[in-house]
Amino acid sequence: MKIKQSDALLFKKLRLKNIVDLALTLPKKIENLSLAKTPSEDFCTEEVKIISISSRSNKLSGQVYCKNWHAYAKFIIFNASKWHYGVFKAGKECIFHAKMSRFNGIWQFTNPRLIKEAGVFIPKYQIAGIKDESIAGLIASYVNKENLKASNLDEKYINLLLNLHRYDAQSFEIFKNLENFKEDLSRRYTTYNILNVLYRTL
Repeated sequence: MKIKQSDALLFKKLRLKNIVDLALTLPKKIENLSLAKTPSEDFCTEEVKIISISSRSNKLSGQVYCKNWHAYAKFIIFNASKWHYGVFKAGKECIFHAKMSRFNGIWQFTNPRLIKEAGVFIPKYQIAGIKDESIAGLIASYVNKENLKASNLDEKYINLLLNLHRYDAQSFEIFKNLENFKEDLSRRYTTYNILNVLYRTL
């Protein structure tokens, strides 16, 4: 496998010896930005229209209409900055991603984050000093069937690794099953055993 000179430094930072090491670089979590069917006491993503805003001290709050839920909700931003006051305007349509809870009988978004696109799954590798986007780009460039075949992996393991890095609804469910022990795998097992353990969890 040929590695671009511009990617060689990142391989070194990640201490990767080969393509299998890269394929086994799994995110600590996957952020699900799919639109939620209903509000719940969890992180939700929803298309909203800001109806009204108000501010008090350093808090920015307001009411939104949730398009997919056909319902109104509240939002609150603690320690609001000038950026928040400039962006969160009445009449603005946007996509919120935030933790939700019930407050005085009404659903409320707490510190909502504005996202550009819903329906995507974002891997979060959380490796100090290296951006998630850089790692995802490296995997997208090199983790493919051709390169994995060249490493003499069995077909079942090749398919497993490719499925893990698709970052869609199916791979999100796979990662739920891996959450309890995936961090221990690299410390306890050889590459072959890691693949065997991963394969048996599906």
